[in-house]
Amino acid sequence: MLFWYVFCAAFSTTQAMTDWSCVLYSLIYTSIFTIVVGVLDKDLSHKTLLQHPKLYGAGLRQESYSLRLFWIAMLDTLWQSLAPFYIPVCTYMGTAIDSWSFGNLWTIAV
Repeated sequence: MLFWYVFCAAFSTTQAMTDWSCVLYSLIYTSIFTIVVGVLDKDLSHKTLLQHPKLYGAGLRQESYSLRLFWIAMLDTLWQSLAPFYIPVCTYMGTAIDSWSFGNLWTIAV
């Protein structure tokens, strides 16, 4: 959402969120989930793959993840960033709301 804010603020140095909100957003919503997935991720054993060859072959044949699914995920990500940014902007257009209030709305929306 901050990516879209830069365009609306005409590339100025104004901030929509407090510094702590930006730090906590980066810490909580990006790094912690990545660390948890990395810690809990477990490869299948050689024995399991030999007993169930479909598990290994599905990845080689790109059955579970393909280029089409990649682009669907990219479009979904674009939508999920545009909606929480522009819904409050369009809702409060023409009112006296300031950028800090928008930042609070965006922080809560995430």
